[in-house]
Amino acid sequence: MSILLASLLLTLSNLLFLPSIYMAIRRRYYTEGVIYFFTMFFSSFYHACDSGEDEYSFCLVKIGVLQFCDFYCGLLSIWVTLIAMAHIRPQFVSLLHMLGAILLAFGTELNKQSLWVFLAPTLSGICVISTSWGIRCSKTRKVFPSRVYLAVFMPLGLSLVALGLACYAFLQTKQNYYIVHSVWHMVMALSILCLLPSRKSFIPKW
Repeated sequence: MSILLASLLLTLSNLLFLPSIYMAIRRRYYTEGVIYFFTMFFSSFYHACDSGEDEYSFCLVKIGVLQFCDFYCGLLSIWVTLIAMAHIRPQFVSLLHMLGAILLAFGTELNKQSLWVFLAPTLSGICVISTSWGIRCSKTRKVFPSRVYLAVFMPLGLSLVALGLACYAFLQTKQNYYIVHSVWHMVMALSILCLLPSRKSFIPKW
């Protein structure tokens, strides 16, 4: 029963990505929605293969492939969310998406469980956001983005991300892995709901 519980918790916790996928498509973030879907898909099937031992495991393909795709899509979902928050011009979005896709594939293959693999895209994305928002504020002489986003949604989303990273980096052990890692899935999915901006109220006018 404990094996079944661990397998179900690690697998079904990914279903919290469904609201994020729906919201991304509703707000016309189609690339981001696709990335969130495959993050949910590969994470679910990786844990279905890895956590059930010989009793309840189901491996769609080789576990090494599923593990790579799980980590890679997770990192890529962080990156595309940060780029969406930056609200830069479409030509630069495409460039940064491809640059991130290549470098994150390299980092995932190099050491997928290193904390720096998560911190590198996060810190790079923060630099892009700071630059974009700074340019927007200097041009318009107004607060950008909206005050509601700055005061409510972004702090809440960043708090969830910090909680998720803390769980992943410092609280996860072999004994509590299935609980803490499931919490990681859930808080990262919920953080997208807070951080992904609305196009109606958050699109810069260049």
